Amino acid sequence: MSGQNSRTLLKFYYQNTRWALLRLLGRGRIHRSEAYVSDAYERAYRDEPYGDTSADLSRDRKVFRDGRLEYASAIEYKSFLLELFSNELMASGARSMLELGSGRGVFTLALAALHPELEIIRGIELTPSGVRTAEHFLTEPPLELLAKLTKISPAVIQSRLSGRDIRFITGSIRQLPFADREFDFVFSNSVIEQIADDYLDVFREAARVTRTTACFSEPFREAQRNFFQRLHLANIDYFRASYHEVERAGFAITRFTVPAFQKFEFSTGFLVAAPTTPKEPKAI
Repeated sequence: MSGQNSRTLLKFYYQNTRWALLRLLGRGRIHRSEAYVSDAYERAYRDEPYGDTSADLSRDRKVFRDGRLEYASAIEYKSFLLELFSNELMASGARSMLELGSGRGVFTLALAALHPELEIIRGIELTPSGVRTAEHFLTEPPLELLAKLTKISPAVIQSRLSGRDIRFITGSIRQLPFADREFDFVFSNSVIEQIADDYLDVFREAARVTRTTACFSEPFREAQRNFFQRLHLANIDYFRASYHEVERAGFAITRFTVPAFQKFEFSTGFLVAAPTTPKEPKAI
């Protein structure tokens, strides 16, 4: 490992040890309640409603790839995750899709562009500002960003998004405003990480509305590379439970993997699951 990488790791270990000591002393404690998350993201989306798409296209971040510490663009990492979800979506044969915590809607729109076979597409987002931005992007898609993510031409993206049944809804993923078995495919991408206390409510609701397949890319305990990553998640009060918790919520585990391409600060596991209760027949 290079000297720079060694210094980066030592700094990370030192900071997390220091934060842990402060927490023991009752200082610097974060409690990531739904109200806390809503307020933080509402401010972020309101202050910068369309995000920094140029940064998404160019910014480098520290990552682990195949066990090595290196730098990669944010768009490269997001495109990698998008492909994971896209592959599962294709394998499921889904015709309807729900994103939990859709934010500005970019991931939802990218999957819609990749999968013209989807007939019903929904995103649920906690913050009104996030939904307003997603609705703006639905009308005026960020074509350069979507093209980089999907590797589809802007003209094709524009054509595939036009006239689709795509809607973004304000609401809590702890209490989904949807019917039982309403969606073939339900997914979250680093969203349940924000709800360290109430994750079982989210998994139960996801199981209720899922007909066939659910995918969760979240910082499950089994995905963490070492003690310091687990400590970091505790320090920032992120979700960090076992992926087996979904079984308590009404899912059967199909597959769990830890992708080779990961963030530096903590790792995400990729979980594919199916609801354990019988499927309701689709209306004819």
